[in-house]
Amino acid sequence: MHAVLCELIPGGFGKVITAGQAARVLDTIVSSGAIARAYYEFVWQFLDDLRGLDTQLREIKKKLAAVVRQAGPH
Repeated sequence: MHAVLCELIPGGFGKVITAGQAARVLDTIVSSGAIARAYYEFVWQFLDDLRGLDTQLREIKKKLAAVVRQAGPH
């Protein structure tokens, strides 16, 4: 995602980017041309996938914490 954002933003982007930052940046980009639109759509899809994975990870951590609590201090 970072590499594609660097293609869309003149001068590139910093080394670290969060999903929220990426979404804010994408909201400001006007995609012109077929290649730019393809990059734009790819980043939005990647961002949606990343957010889905973040949600799954949070749920797994909650389930794991519940199992550990149930196991007690053994």
